[in-house]
Amino acid sequence: MLRFFHSNSKALPKKLLIHPICSTLLNDKDFEETISEFKQYLPNELIKIDAKNQQKTNAFFLATGGTESQLMDLISKWSLQNSPIFVFTNSYRNSLPAGLELKTRLNQEGQKSEIIHIPYDTRPGEYSNELKNKLDWIPTCNEIKSKVFRVGVFGKPSDWLLADLNILTDKYLLDNYNLQIENIPISSVIKGMGNRNISPREFKSFKNEFADRFGIKQDLIPNRELDQALKIYLSLKNLVNDYQLDGITVRCFDLLGSVHSTSCLAFAQLNAEGIVSACEGDIECLYTMLINKYLGNVPNTFMANVQDIDVKKNTLALAHCTLPFGFSQSGSLNTHFESGIGVAVQTDIPRNIDCTISRFNLQNNSLLSEHGKTIDHTHVNHWCRSQMRIKFNPNQFLVKKLFEHPFANHKIVANSNIAQKLKFFHNLWLK
Repeated sequence: MLRFFHSNSKALPKKLLIHPICSTLLNDKDFEETISEFKQYLPNELIKIDAKNQQKTNAFFLATGGTESQLMDLISKWSLQNSPIFVFTNSYRNSLPAGLELKTRLNQEGQKSEIIHIPYDTRPGEYSNELKNKLDWIPTCNEIKSKVFRVGVFGKPSDWLLADLNILTDKYLLDNYNLQIENIPISSVIKGMGNRNISPREFKSFKNEFADRFGIKQDLIPNRELDQALKIYLSLKNLVNDYQLDGITVRCFDLLGSVHSTSCLAFAQLNAEGIVSACEGDIECLYTMLINKYLGNVPNTFMANVQDIDVKKNTLALAHCTLPFGFSQSGSLNTHFESGIGVAVQTDIPRNIDCTISRFNLQNNSLLSEHGKTIDHTHVNHWCRSQMRIKFNPNQFLVKKLFEHPFANHKIVANSNIAQKLKFFHNLWLK
């Protein structure tokens, strides 16, 4: 039996492993007291202190001065030269002076690093949001940077996407962004559609579950169109399982002529299940969606066209036909906009929802990432089916900048405020 509209539970926070380092002049008792004092200024649920330096990490507490060389030795011993180094300091025992000396050396060597300082007048148990965020983000960023994403590219990018494929080679993407490309012919999707018929029971299950979720009965889409769309979904899902893929992107317009249908419904459902799926062979958007999912724990990201830019109102209008089912609680099925065939998702986006617009440019290693709020949904006949308008803070200057540095057309919308988290990852792990 097919099951649709899967929800995704929130991941438990990972603890950041911190190694304390002290001068040989500090005796064991004072060292233990120093560590105990230090722990009072950090939330216990987000950290783990390893005083014996038994496990590799990129986070260190300089408990005293005279510790700079010890930390440099550990960086060499643990081969951390390509990892950002996080140096915790406080205002006691020359901890901060050691941190400043060390930071200068790391800057000279071109190694990314950051000092996380606990000021003198901080009270035990008094944690800033910035501190808690970094403690939460660092383990996740470390994990993502070490993960190889196995992705399926079905056909080449669509002809209207002008990314330089001479730069975005399979080797370049693996070496720089941990993307292991599996080039799969789009004929595999078509072949897979013939391997499985949709049973009447499964067909009815989808229609009923859709109606229950959105509170409507959709009769605008002929059963044959829905049947074809579900076969594309099943074919792609089977291929994801066969190739053990973390995500896919498909030259989806090729399906219009070959099977007289689209992958819009498939993408909406696969993304709702947490299987990252990008349209039109857009590899940069696929990578952006993967990072949104794993870094921000946001599986329901929406890949959309920029339909309108209003500089005076500081708003963007975006639309596409593949909005994940988990993004909204109301909507309907319609046809694909450009072709008038297939099955597309048309939903109403609630107002005042926190969201993040993002896009990685993998050719020059840059990032667009800003937080905004939805202000309304629209039903413009000449746009793709699912539409939203997002307003940004005037101080962000995002909207005006898009005319000069657009980061291409497609943007990724996450229904969560993860803009700073994306920038943190990009600045320290990628840039």
